[in-house]
Amino acid sequence: SSLSMGVLHSFHRELQGLLASLEAFPAAFNGQLDVVKKFIREYPTFKDKPGLWETTLLFSAARNNHLDIVKYLIEEARCSVNAQNQRDVNFALKTSGKDFAPRPTAASTALHGACFYNHLNVVKYLIRHGADYFSRNQANETPINNGEQHADIKNFFRDYLIMGYSIAASERIPNQPIMDNDRRPIQDCMWEYKPIQDPKWYKFTATEATSLHKALLPSKEFQQQVYLKVARGLYSVSIIEFLRSGRH
Repeated sequence: SSLSMGVLHSFHRELQGLLASLEAFPAAFNGQLDVVKKFIREYPTFKDKPGLWETTLLFSAARNNHLDIVKYLIEEARCSVNAQNQRDVNFALKTSGKDFAPRPTAASTALHGACFYNHLNVVKYLIRHGADYFSRNQANETPINNGEQHADIKNFFRDYLIMGYSIAASERIPNQPIMDNDRRPIQDCMWEYKPIQDPKWYKFTATEATSLHKALLPSKEFQQQVYLKVARGLYSVSIIEFLRSGRH
């Protein structure tokens, strides 16, 4: 069947965009903001697409620490902060057998690049704008994995993420959301109580906290009232009312 004028025009625009991208993607990599702006203005449909180098504009800018271009792409061009680089088709098809290893950049996001190259300011900016630090590339790496080789990036994530609530918090930075952790429910919480007439909170002992933790396990029958035997007497904790009562 013959091609319509509409299809030909669309094809022509796509070719023009590809030609213009030969200048625009290296410009994002090298920090040439004006060139990037002109390209986005003329070919906005390319803003989240991987270029001929198989990376997105945002990845190129973030990887080389061009925060001004990153800000423009996120705030003005409205690029997706989690747009991924091109996937490795050979890896997806497993044409080379078990030993085939994908390129680390395949399916990586801008945050992967910023973490890997230790650009802390770019990392902080991307996360403030919703970047997914648990996103995995085709090498099965998260941005957190990519940044663990750099002390600044590693310390940032240790401060930013909740490493644990218990006294013996894990030293390992999480690599997945807590709801996806197949080790749940783990005992990682602190139990405290506050007398009604006292503004101060007091910690339960480790033994008492363990009893309360077990009472809330989804595999156990729900207990409305938990009794704690301690040196000073017998106390009860109402799980529903969150009240502790007892005698000294």
